[in-house]
Amino acid sequence: MDKFDWHQKMKTLLFFFKIVGLWPKRQELYSFNLYTVYTVTSFILFGFCHNLVQIIKVFLIPMDLEVLAGTLFIASQTVAAMKAFTFMRQIKMIKELMSKLNDDIFQPRTHDQRTSVASSLQFWWRLYVGYQFALGSTVLMWISFPLLDQSYKESRLPFVAWYPYDYTKSPLYEITYIYQSFSLAFLNVFNSNLDMFSVCLMICIGAQCDILCDNLKMLGRSDEDYNGFNEALVDVIREHKEILTFVKKFNMFLDKILLAQFLTSASSLALCFFQLTLIPAFSSEFFSIVSLIISVTSQIFLYCWYGNEIEVKSSKITYSGFESEWIGTSSTARQTLVIFFLRTQRKITIRTFNLFPLSLGSFMSIMRTAWSYFAVLRQVNVPEQQ
Repeated sequence: MDKFDWHQKMKTLLFFFKIVGLWPKRQELYSFNLYTVYTVTSFILFGFCHNLVQIIKVFLIPMDLEVLAGTLFIASQTVAAMKAFTFMRQIKMIKELMSKLNDDIFQPRTHDQRTSVASSLQFWWRLYVGYQFALGSTVLMWISFPLLDQSYKESRLPFVAWYPYDYTKSPLYEITYIYQSFSLAFLNVFNSNLDMFSVCLMICIGAQCDILCDNLKMLGRSDEDYNGFNEALVDVIREHKEILTFVKKFNMFLDKILLAQFLTSASSLALCFFQLTLIPAFSSEFFSIVSLIISVTSQIFLYCWYGNEIEVKSSKITYSGFESEWIGTSSTARQTLVIFFLRTQRKITIRTFNLFPLSLGSFMSIMRTAWSYFAVLRQVNVPEQQ
């Protein structure tokens, strides 16, 4: 049987990583070369500077709730830049995880296992295309709403920002407009692909749990396996240990990214809801805000959904062991199986700094928090309007 390539469906994603400077070729890391110079220059110009001029503007103008709501997109762009920095710092670990996926111990052993894994990755690919389309639409809406509502005639930019020159004059206005648009597109390419990269690795972890469960069920199904039950069980235990090691490294890569992501998600959503109460319904800006709400909600939902899937699939490992032909095996094999069961009763969980797990319960908590923040903002703003 040919070796299964876990990377096959991720080639497009890795191609976009290369474009934005986040994937040195082959197994190389960042070193003093042209690609590293390109990476650093790109993120300083389109990441750091783009966010900095918006943050400076926030401190230069009188702050009120409407202004605060108008700067709500700064948080998500800043988080995207932070995620890029974290990704670059941990590129060695990330490439180790990618290389580990194709190890022999993680290979599907039967045709049914290969079919199941291929089906999961095919679903991820469809999800990837849909997710890119959704976030791309959001970026397009934010870039184009000054054109749609004709506020470009007043030299309005997609984002409120400070520049050390008068950008309202032509051609500086057009150049600045293009700069903001390209910076947003640049950050979105990385941000959206990183989200789907993380989701793909979580799908792979879930698929490994499925393979492990299937291998457990097949223990002792033939005379050859039955006579070597203990040896086959040791291989399964080794496979489980490798999955746990993979998850531990994956958690180390993901925890900083998710902490920044989740801490800003609730406040971003609250500001989005609040902004909807301040702008005319069904205007171009209205649809831009709605698309942002859908994007942020989808982002945290995907993480929580697939984190929850890993918990559910890992909880089935113990029950799969009882479906094996363990009756009549040696006492040593049964004792080994019992010890293994005790370990597998602890679910495999993706956590953020061990503060909270990625689960549907966490998703609901974030949404409730966002609505609570919105209610507070709305209540504070009503007396001001009166």
